[in-house]
Amino acid sequence: MEIIKKYHKLLLVLGIAFQIFVSVITYHPDLRAFVLASKFINEGEVFTFYDHVSKLHSSDQIKKIYGDDIFIYPPLSYLIPATFYAPFSGVLNKSYDEIIYTDSVIYEKYSFYPSFLIFKLPFFVFNLLILYFLPKMFEKEKNGRLAQLLWIFNPTNLLVTSGMGQVDVILAFFLLMSFYFIKKRRLPLAGIFIALSALIKPTGFVLLPLVAIWVYRRKGLLESVKSVTPGILTWGIITAPYIFSPAFRVFALFAQHTAKTTYAGIAISGGVSIPWFFIAYAVIALYLFEKKLSLFMSIGLTNLSVLAFNHFHPQWFLWFTPFLIIYTLRHNKIYLYLALVFSWILIWLSFDPSLHAGMIIWFKQALPPTMASPLLESSLVLLARAVLVGSLVLLGSNKSDD
Repeated sequence: MEIIKKYHKLLLVLGIAFQIFVSVITYHPDLRAFVLASKFINEGEVFTFYDHVSKLHSSDQIKKIYGDDIFIYPPLSYLIPATFYAPFSGVLNKSYDEIIYTDSVIYEKYSFYPSFLIFKLPFFVFNLLILYFLPKMFEKEKNGRLAQLLWIFNPTNLLVTSGMGQVDVILAFFLLMSFYFIKKRRLPLAGIFIALSALIKPTGFVLLPLVAIWVYRRKGLLESVKSVTPGILTWGIITAPYIFSPAFRVFALFAQHTAKTTYAGIAISGGVSIPWFFIAYAVIALYLFEKKLSLFMSIGLTNLSVLAFNHFHPQWFLWFTPFLIIYTLRHNKIYLYLALVFSWILIWLSFDPSLHAGMIIWFKQALPPTMASPLLESSLVLLARAVLVGSLVLLGSNKSDD
């Protein structure tokens, strides 16, 4: 801890510098959706961008490249990046065209791509906001310093913020802020930030009822309703302008990807299975009602359940990371942090190269997405997945204050 205290600022600077370096030498095609949406939004289609591609003629190049279902996330996933990109629109015309229409030229012509500093800027800003607010979750200054280092050097953070340029880091920030306001006992504000997280990706829908349960058991029904109403209104007000968009309703609001967490289940008859996630969520809610779990623990366990019973999206682990850092440092269980991060690395490396080494511009030609990972069929990956489930059981047996 003395070494961390002495070199804390230097390590933070090195971590931030490394993230900036990685951001200009890595690319993942998922970034195109945010770039394309921002182009439509900043041209005036703030409320109609979801339908832009579906209205194009079948011969249009954009329609051929992306299809009607390119925008599958809630509105803030696209509005926030577009806001950051807007001041730079005039100097990014060439980069917009290259990423939207011919992103293969990035691998052919460049060893690094400076425009990524702008296209990944919104994710980098929210990464720094998490870095700022994490220490506020601790009473001990040394834990706050260590938390910052665990965050800035976290491999999932590096992948999502600097590599992929994905909105999951924004969701992670909103969840961290909900923890912050839970700590301050300002539950309506916590509910608003949970609702904002649901406007990035819909996991927040299952978190708001937990706030209602916690308040109900302590202050009654009226206060419970008051605690979640601001969050519900926040979600409703931001979503309302898009309700009449057919593409939004089909591909984002009621999209099939929202059901991925319910694939795994227990078959109780020939045609009926109970999803494992529903079972875990029901247990968490009942334990919370019985005051055997804190609200902080309940939200963290629910996010871990999403990971444990899902076919796995590497970037989703970032939703759980702030909770994991806070919990392990508060309870001096750094081994749990290391075990889960190492398990995540094994699972991540079992994907095709487009999600790890193949993201580096220099390596793309040598590592095509069709190349299978040597870990793909490894039992180590299954063991790593089992660690997620095992950690869910371990954390569920520990009661923690909020």
